[in-house]
Order: sequence, then C-alpha cells, then structure tokens
Amino acid sequence: STLTPAQTTGTQTFLYVVTAVAPCPNDTAVVKIKYHQLPTAVLQPVAPFCVGTSAQMDVNFTGNGPFTLTYRENGLPTTVNGMVQGDQITITPPATTTTYQVASITDSNTPACTNNATSQIIVNQFTPPKVTVDSVQCNSLNTQYRAFLTFSGGDATSYELNGVNVAGNKHTSTYINSGTQYNFS
Repeated sequence: STLTPAQTTGTQTFLYVVTAVAPCPNDTAVVKIKYHQLPTAVLQPVAPFCVGTSAQMDVNFTGNGPFTLTYRENGLPTTVNGMVQGDQITITPPATTTTYQVASITDSNTPACTNNATSQIIVNQFTPPKVTVDSVQCNSLNTQYRAFLTFSGGDATSYELNGVNVAGNKHTSTYINSGTQYNFS
C-alpha cells in the first residue's frame, strides 16, 4: 500500500485493515508515522568582507540540531559537523567574486533528514575606494574655496563623505575659508 501523509511534520496515525478470506478473520494494525520538517540553513554575513582578512558568516538553521552542514566555495565543498543555531563559519574572502552556497544540511533526527536545497551568497569584491580632487575653485575675492571630488572603486552604492551618503560619484564641497585645510573621510 502507499501511504499519503496529510501533513509534513508531526505524527500521523494510519489504520491498516487486512481483509481476510473466509473462514479467516479480518485483521487490523495501527501504524504511527512521525514526519520531520526538512532542515534548512541560510548563510548571512556578520559584517562587510574585506579581501584577505577572515570574515564570519552566521548560519541560520531550522529543524532539529545539531546539524551537519556542507557548503561550497566556488563549487569546492566543506563539511562542518555538530553545528547549532548561532554558530558561524569563518571564510577568507578572495580577491575575486566568489559564491558561497549551502550544498546540504542534515539534522539529528533518527533517521536523519537531509535537505539538498540550496541557498547562496555571492561576495563581490571591489577595488579599494579612491577619492580624486578634480579641481579647486576660489570665490571672486579669493577668501573661500570649494573642492570638486570624484569617487571611484569600492561599492558605488554606498559612498559616504564625513558620515553623509553621497549620491553618485561626484561631490562639491561647501565653501571653505582660504587657509583652512579641507579634511574628509
């Protein structure tokens, strides 16, 4: 017989009836089947990655741990046993764009459930940010000046100057008194 579960987790009870041929009596059996939720794992960077330095990725699990996680870095597998919610994996981001992918996650149920569904993070490496002073313009009395800057490299969607987001890759400072150094970070 084929059993079709009505649910995907929990316990389901089936009554199996065997119809006998006379003179034998019919027989019944109760079968309880426990279903476990497939485990999942999602990778999440803890902080921005910098080329050549160690970085942490949280692994957010669902299911019954501890877990065995296999993840791939540009297709090369690494397996970590005994992981629990809150654990992290340590990677060293390379100098090129790299894909980190959950290849499989196995839980601690008996028998163990394995989910080969994947989640992934693509780490894009950017060249270091650079600021170029294109020109400096003095006012008509030469008592003030302003600087015209161009940003390049880095993540162009997140340029900041002195803690303020910069729209695009160009910035013109406010007028600064002559003789005063223009400092920015």
